[in-house]
Amino acid sequence: ARVRAAALAPPLDFGAADGLPVQVALLLVAPHGAAGARYWPLLAVLAEAAHDEERQRKLLAIETFAELEHFVSHDLRRRLREVLAR
Repeated sequence: ARVRAAALAPPLDFGAADGLPVQVALLLVAPHGAAGARYWPLLAVLAEAAHDEERQRKLLAIETFAELEHFVSHDLRRRLREVLAR
């Protein structure tokens, strides 16, 4: 699977309930079907992290899968475990 984060400049208005434009876009490319479904919890936690200013800055600086692994294992580990336990 591949994950990328991108800063949108200018931000895009998608008619969100909070009225705020989208500033960060996340892309997850994974296999179709059950094999790809295991990545949905990761995407959910990454999307949640994008709402936190410090984590958003870290997400946007990620350029390699190793950097993403480090970010998830250090910054998001606890939250990812909570989501996976559901």
